[in-house]
Amino acid sequence: MTAQPTLTFRSLLSGIRWNLVSYGVMGVSGLAINGLIAAMATPDALGVFFQSLALYTFAAQLATMGVHYSVLRHLPVIDDAATAVTCIQSAVVRVIATATGVVALLWLARPWLAHAFDSNPLALSLTAMLPGVWLFPLNKVLLCALNAQERMAAYALCNSLRYGLIPISIVLWLWMGQSPYQLTIGLTLAETGVFIALLWQCWPHLVPGSANNTAWAPWWRTHGTFGLKSLPAGMLSDLNTRMDVLMLGLFMADSVVGIYSFMAMIAEGAIQLLLVLRVVVDPVIAKVAKHGDFTPLDALMRRSHKLIPVMAVLCGLGLWAYPHGLKVLGIPAAYAQAWPILALLLTGITLAASTLPFDRLLQQCGHPSKQSALIGTVAIINGIGNALLIPHYGLWGAAIGTTLAHLSLVVLLRLAYKKIKKSHVKPI
Repeated sequence: MTAQPTLTFRSLLSGIRWNLVSYGVMGVSGLAINGLIAAMATPDALGVFFQSLALYTFAAQLATMGVHYSVLRHLPVIDDAATAVTCIQSAVVRVIATATGVVALLWLARPWLAHAFDSNPLALSLTAMLPGVWLFPLNKVLLCALNAQERMAAYALCNSLRYGLIPISIVLWLWMGQSPYQLTIGLTLAETGVFIALLWQCWPHLVPGSANNTAWAPWWRTHGTFGLKSLPAGMLSDLNTRMDVLMLGLFMADSVVGIYSFMAMIAEGAIQLLLVLRVVVDPVIAKVAKHGDFTPLDALMRRSHKLIPVMAVLCGLGLWAYPHGLKVLGIPAAYAQAWPILALLLTGITLAASTLPFDRLLQQCGHPSKQSALIGTVAIINGIGNALLIPHYGLWGAAIGTTLAHLSLVVLLRLAYKKIKKSHVKPI
């Protein structure tokens, strides 16, 4: 049995540094995507892109079927190399099957989705991203394998590649004079590049014949069981980040959705800064749960309250720089006028800063069903809030509903964690 893992900010520093590099690339990419589409296309094109991105996220999670969460939970506590290879290979084969089915369904659903969102260009956008939807689950499983093995340098570099390729692809697409409603081709090209890089990094674990074939059946069942229990959490977690955009798409014009999406993308960048810590904490939480002593995790969560003032300062600086950045980039004034919306979104994130890095805590402790119940409850709060507020308050309603969802996660996660520690039911 492995020794009790050390869980302090100092012990996690190396992984945090590598993932901050990835975050930096992601942040620049997010700003570039928003800026490029806002400057070179129309708000309608931006709205179509982000509606497609929301559907892409949902479809990709469905295609993965939670299998990557099983890899992230189980691989950190496997000491035998042959068993680790079997765990990874069985997961890859499983997601190939599910991804093929989901892509076929999404292809058939394109006309219906375009009609539902009252946006004919949406069908073109969905077509361009379909190969990316198929590759995403494979990449997700292999990235989680790197994460679980705490190969943070490789994980961060492959993640950086994804975010770096998207804006480059968008620039080339627009430069070639192609349709601005097919910018989701950038998602497909990015996933292709990441897949090639991951093959290079993970090939020893993917070589045919390197796995213990007799052990495939138990792992196939384990991935299936854990994945299905985790799937609602994964899908609803990503849906939560797009709930406001999707709900606005049902009630508002593409141009309005485009302006709000610009704010939401910046706010998501702030969340991703906090999730840098989650990446390095996740595999260690699994080891803590295996030993059953939650003292190191309790101490880290107490110290995480220091993240709130740090985020307050960073978000304040970002809000100050926002209108100046728009002028420099030559982005239309309509985006600057939505500055108060961004301020509200960042306020909610700041208040939840000490909890967001631990939002997969229940899953990593071996309780995927409880994780799904938690995220499902937050999604219900988010959806109801947006549905009730958007028709009356528009963009403000979306921002208020999203902020309430962040705050509900803080309360509900802390309560659920306390219950798990008291019962300490043996995790699967």
